[in-house]
Amino acid sequence: MWKLIVVNIVLISCFAIAKREHILINYDRGSWISNLNFETVINSSFLYSRCCNIFIDEHTDETDDLLGRFVNIYPNNYYVQYRSYECQGYFLLGSSVKKLVKMMQKYQIMKRQSGIINLQGQLLQGSAFYNPPFCYLSTSINKTINGIEGEFFIANDARELDGVEFQLFILMAQRLNFTWMIRKPNNNYRYGRKNGSDWHGGMIGQIFRKEVDIAFSGIWLTKDNYEFANLSISWYQLFIHFLVPRPKTKTSFWALTRPLSSEVWLAIIVTILFQSINVYIKAKINHNVPKRFKTYINTLTELIARLLGTWAPKKTQGLRLQLHLWHVTGLLFVTAYCSSLASRLTTPDYETRIDTIPQLIAANLSWGREGPIPKLMITSI
Repeated sequence: MWKLIVVNIVLISCFAIAKREHILINYDRGSWISNLNFETVINSSFLYSRCCNIFIDEHTDETDDLLGRFVNIYPNNYYVQYRSYECQGYFLLGSSVKKLVKMMQKYQIMKRQSGIINLQGQLLQGSAFYNPPFCYLSTSINKTINGIEGEFFIANDARELDGVEFQLFILMAQRLNFTWMIRKPNNNYRYGRKNGSDWHGGMIGQIFRKEVDIAFSGIWLTKDNYEFANLSISWYQLFIHFLVPRPKTKTSFWALTRPLSSEVWLAIIVTILFQSINVYIKAKINHNVPKRFKTYINTLTELIARLLGTWAPKKTQGLRLQLHLWHVTGLLFVTAYCSSLASRLTTPDYETRIDTIPQLIAANLSWGREGPIPKLMITSI
């Protein structure tokens, strides 16, 4: 008895000492956003981001759950509670709407206080090449800067200081107050090539090895480029379209069968065969049936002619009611067929349009440009 009293005293003490946060409640509560929708939001929001700054106002079960899902989805580097100017993306997690608004206001404060950056005439090295209409730089000389030899553009001619992206670069230099030198890509590559975990040659290689500070002249936003360089937001988008032949009208002898579906034609053929066999057997058994039905070919021919309404002999003893119903069936069939055929003749039937990529693949079209027939020189030995 005294053991039971001691156990009760210990339990009462434990409940008295324990607070609310010490009690663990294990239950599954669904998140307010599904995994598919959360992944779609992350992929759409951080489409051009190679690095992300994550800020959390307060650690709760919900914010920790969203952080774990973000880490599993986001493929690039990220910082938690740390600001890095190399990262272009920001992911804010707050336990309430008010705290999230405060974090957004704090994020606005975290931007550069001085507004527009002033590089105070600092010399930046850029990389570009002759690529009209983006850049027209062409004249260059060999120089060695910081122990690195390269070809630098001198742009003595005013006509070389032109091009869409070069003019954007000039506006950036004036706005941010920096001087510049433009060099050619090395190793005879314009953009370079990916070589495993390294990049060989070109402007992307110069950025990757930090030989230059900026590069321009038609750089595409591709996966490989993003893997080795921090690219800016694109200023131009290119949409690829395919020109395909117009749908042609269907011309075929079997177009006469299109007014009715294949199932209806099959049912008609089966009915004609069943009816002809039935009449043929009756003619063999019943002597009142005309003798012409005792031959199966004659029976089949007459039933088809009666169905189409082109032949109706008067002698139908023993089959009068059956053949009259057969005539009514033929009238309905011919009326339905002719009406559908007339509507199809007034509205031409075209081939299926090619509107999607799977349809383009299924069409098995050939593309390219045919050259002239080569001239053959025939000689005799």
